[in-house]
Amino acid sequence: MADSPLRMPDRFIQRAQSIAQGDGQWVAPPCRDAATVVLVMDTPDGVSVFLQKRPTSMAFAPGVYVFPGGAVEPIDYSDTDSADTRADTPACRAAAIRETAEEAQIELGSPDALSFIAHWVTPELEDRRFDTRFYAAVIDEQQAAIAQASTTDESDENVWISPKIALAASRDGQMLMLPPTVAVLSDLAQHDGQPAHVVVERLADTPIRPLMPHPIADDSPAGFTWVLIDVATNEHVALMSGPTRGSESSGTRKTTTEYSHEDKGRCCWCCRGRCCARVVRVQFRLKQQFNRTH
Repeated sequence: MADSPLRMPDRFIQRAQSIAQGDGQWVAPPCRDAATVVLVMDTPDGVSVFLQKRPTSMAFAPGVYVFPGGAVEPIDYSDTDSADTRADTPACRAAAIRETAEEAQIELGSPDALSFIAHWVTPELEDRRFDTRFYAAVIDEQQAAIAQASTTDESDENVWISPKIALAASRDGQMLMLPPTVAVLSDLAQHDGQPAHVVVERLADTPIRPLMPHPIADDSPAGFTWVLIDVATNEHVALMSGPTRGSESSGTRKTTTEYSHEDKGRCCWCCRGRCCARVVRVQFRLKQQFNRTH
């Protein structure tokens, strides 16, 4: 598999080295609560997911394919949950509903319709950091067509796509994605062939940990390697081969410095310490059933 030409910007390499060495030269900015929604639907070819490509002009994740979502705003809080410290909070669910309506023009209704399926925290070296809860919602073809036709300033392309095809496109460098997106797609792909509601139920039934890529010092040329940690316990969940494509702040903007190195003995970050299903390499195409019928 060909590696992507995108590399972590030099300043982030320096920050990762500082974090790994604990020299205090870089102080991580605080995290902001956020929520994102994985919209899924059934098609004759299996489950499809909705992804949006962020414009390259955006400050956060430019040129990256993401699920609809965004930061929790004051309007999402109520008097009873403003100090809520749980992972799955009413404010996060309210933000997920609001952001889906704003970015995909889909009204999901009650927050209770959402299933909490993942929890990821932005690495300490980023300029903007988010403590993001991932929710899933099953929608029908009519709603899917609305999402496909949606237009916002935060997206210049909407895609309904099979998780396996999206993963193959990401690995081929044709669709830039952040590690949490790849991880969620990998989880979905493991349940290939199941109805959408069954897939979502199985992901929601899996124990959810707040995960974050974190650099630790080693004797590699870069001076650090990546591990996946549980933010709540600081436990090392798995070794990582490292985020290999840009960053949340720089997205698709290319740099010339390489920071990652291959280690076939490591588990990839998308597997969270377990082996994911082998993804068949396919030629990237937008395989959308509703495009053939609408």
